[in-house]
Amino acid sequence: PTAAATYTTPTGAVLAAALPAAFTTGDSLEFVLVNIATNDTFDITVAAGASGITAYGNLTVEANSATTKISSGVFRIVCTGAATYDIYRVS
Repeated sequence: PTAAATYTTPTGAVLAAALPAAFTTGDSLEFVLVNIATNDTFDITVAAGASGITAYGNLTVEANSATTKISSGVFRIVCTGAATYDIYRVS
């Protein structure tokens, strides 16, 4: 990124429409976000979509501006019901 950013997930309904019909309650998927920005203020925050998504944990991936920064994150999205999902940062 060229500035701090917020990446918002799709809503639960949009996510449900994009996933295979066999993806159901209890199923999960993971994605990795790597922030290659070197400016200390260019953090990326993952935000929950307007409805159907509940977010938990530290959802900010820091800029890669120092060796002590955690500039990548693994996130898990878990289906909790019809068009509803929880998102967690797992590392």
